[in-house]
Amino acid sequence: MRYIIIILLVFISLNIFSQKIDGKVYSFFDSDKEYLEGANISIKDSPYGTTSNKNGDYSLSFNLDFPVTIIVSFVGYESFEKTIANSGTYNFELLPSLNIDQVNVKGNSFTTNVNLFEPLNIQTLTSGELEKAACCNLSECFETNSSVDVSYSDAITGIKTISLLGLNGIYTQITKENIPFVRGLSYGYGIKYIPGSWIESINIIKGSGSVVQGFESLTGQIDVICYKPSSSPRLLFNTYVNKDGKIENNLIYSLKENKWKKSILAHISIFNQEIDKHGVYHKSHHHEGDGFLDMPIHSDINLMNRWEYDTDKYFLSFDLHGIYEDIDGGQSSNILDIERYIVDIDNKIIELNSKIGLKQPNIINKNIGIISSIRLHDQQVYIGNKTYNSIQESIYFNFIRQSFLLNESNTFKYGLSFNLDKYTESFFGPRISTPYNDSLIFYRNLGIYSEYSYNTNSLYSIIAGLRFDYYDFSNFYLLPRLNVKYNPSDQSVIKISMGRSFRNSKIISENLNYLMSNREVVFNENLRNEVAWNYGLNYSQCFYFFDREGKFLLDVYRTTFENKIIVDIEQESILEFYNLDGIAYANTIQLEFLYEILDGFHIKSSYKINDSYFTVDGSKRTVPLTPKDKAMFNISYEFKEKVLVDATMNYTGSSRIPKHSLLDLESSNSYYIINSQITKKFGNLDLYIGVENLLDYVQTSPILDYTSPDSDLFDASLIYAPTMGRNIYFGIRWSLY
Repeated sequence: MRYIIIILLVFISLNIFSQKIDGKVYSFFDSDKEYLEGANISIKDSPYGTTSNKNGDYSLSFNLDFPVTIIVSFVGYESFEKTIANSGTYNFELLPSLNIDQVNVKGNSFTTNVNLFEPLNIQTLTSGELEKAACCNLSECFETNSSVDVSYSDAITGIKTISLLGLNGIYTQITKENIPFVRGLSYGYGIKYIPGSWIESINIIKGSGSVVQGFESLTGQIDVICYKPSSSPRLLFNTYVNKDGKIENNLIYSLKENKWKKSILAHISIFNQEIDKHGVYHKSHHHEGDGFLDMPIHSDINLMNRWEYDTDKYFLSFDLHGIYEDIDGGQSSNILDIERYIVDIDNKIIELNSKIGLKQPNIINKNIGIISSIRLHDQQVYIGNKTYNSIQESIYFNFIRQSFLLNESNTFKYGLSFNLDKYTESFFGPRISTPYNDSLIFYRNLGIYSEYSYNTNSLYSIIAGLRFDYYDFSNFYLLPRLNVKYNPSDQSVIKISMGRSFRNSKIISENLNYLMSNREVVFNENLRNEVAWNYGLNYSQCFYFFDREGKFLLDVYRTTFENKIIVDIEQESILEFYNLDGIAYANTIQLEFLYEILDGFHIKSSYKINDSYFTVDGSKRTVPLTPKDKAMFNISYEFKEKVLVDATMNYTGSSRIPKHSLLDLESSNSYYIINSQITKKFGNLDLYIGVENLLDYVQTSPILDYTSPDSDLFDASLIYAPTMGRNIYFGIRWSLY
């Protein structure tokens, strides 16, 4: 506990640069000022750049000496250049590239931005992209994105999981503003702990990324940017209700009158209906339930208090985040059997993050930052007759120093990071090979790192990093990372990446879905850390066709494991964990096409192939329940009356199903899911109505042997398709800036 008290005094900093500009980008339409979302703001002959948000706001930090030339561009508008000599606020007005009397030019852009400046392969989902769907929480923010796949974890909790580059989301480092967020006990359900209305943008980074951010990004990083006190609306309220009676409310309130800017973010979600329509028979309007709730009864409360203080010499920020979640699922109360199959999951989390950064205005291009976070997570899980209770106490600390070598084209970062995780765990019940009670486990990692960035101009750039991690005072890991960017032309980019990463697996909390069965849980050996190499190639081509902007993207990635924890579900009555003895890899190829057909009318399509294998019991097999291919087609059109219509069709190919005596299938059938939403804007007020799973497609008999939850054949974890049918929802979003 004394470590936690000490670390409370430590604050954090991210990406603190010696120069910074900010402001707004706007244009005039019929004498009305309209702020432009997605405008590009960059520094001429440098790798530094950013884009404006939905309110036209931008902020750009960089390590260059003044004067610099700022370039502001936006499709359908004349590019603008301005040479500036000091940090400060600069607002830019863009003029339509065509006469306003000849064509009705309106500020529209892609709401998914592709970063052409950084060597890292980064896609940014803006708030405009997130508002195309309900996005109740982070797990639902990728319905219109093809890079991140979303699926259901089991047929009882209704929890959604993600995957990136053909591998489970546990291999993706999920951070909140570059602070570790989903890790440890939260691997199972943490992706739903950030409400969608709190999110300003999401950065999806494919590949192993930067050594500065840590050692756990085996396939990439998803970094969630929540509304900060300085960028959030003064007041935002969002309410959501669906046809089954689920209600969600979100509130953001900010005060910005003085140097201490502060905000409160609140979320509450309630669902208390027992609904059992699916499971036995599902066709058209005829349904027969299986006695299990389609969606568990649940209540969620999520609160965060954020503070920021910014001066010329330093920056200070901290936030306190508290989460309460109660999930009650399983058989409905109509089941007369006294020993009903019940699933009860409770999570309580409190987390403190804080930031301090020394800007050192008198020492050009040199800065210091410190990152720290503490967390207490209490998780109580009761699944049938199995019990898993655990308490996680974690400390995270990262010291970053940035400087230059010779000139501003050569950036050098170095630092030290420390992770401490303390777990108090109990896991017991029938058919568990090694039960334990109040087991105390410590995981410690001390890492040092350095990273070199070379940027001569916008033609090419390199980020090369090296980490040395001393894990649990017994294992040494050397983690090299390399990211290279080359621009063959002004409209094309080639990126190459490679890197090594490792992670510690919390096998029970990560695999709670497989406990929703009567499999015997077997631990065969001491499980080692998972270690993998990731290699990637990205090609991005921007083009103009009939004076309309388009983008073509190609991703090719391979992840090869040195060690992987094999979760063996090949035998219907056994859940076995052991270290890899053989090979394990995942290959992914993805093509994506984006194009603006008309003003405000965008299309987006993609096709992805997954090729994932591992060695199970001495034989090479495809990873179960992983689709061989996926495709997406999205259209979005904003009418002049400020009505936005969005529709997405997702195709999911077949996946291998482990053998089970109650299943005749060896592989699943492919299927289509269609989601759509219509939004009407009235100034600061948005009304939206939408439908998810329009075709009402659900998996047939997702719970095997549902009539006998005590039998060895009972299994609710072999999920390859949606378990809930058509969902119609309505929402109101009101904001005041």
